Amino acid sequence: MKKLAFLLVLIVNTFTLCAQEYALVREDDKFGFIDKTGAYAIEPQFEKQVAFQTA
Repeated sequence: MKKLAFLLVLIVNTFTLCAQEYALVREDDKFGFIDKTGAYAIEPQFEKQVAFQTA
């Protein structure tokens, strides 16, 4: 049971860290995401701000 709980915590923390590696950017009134290097992870294409989520 302790191993399962540890595994679940590890998985949740991994997804949380992945989500924090991207920053919301706005260019020409469109929103997208960049990674820590400044490269586009998702090109600006959204008209509204959206939250980045990992499923």
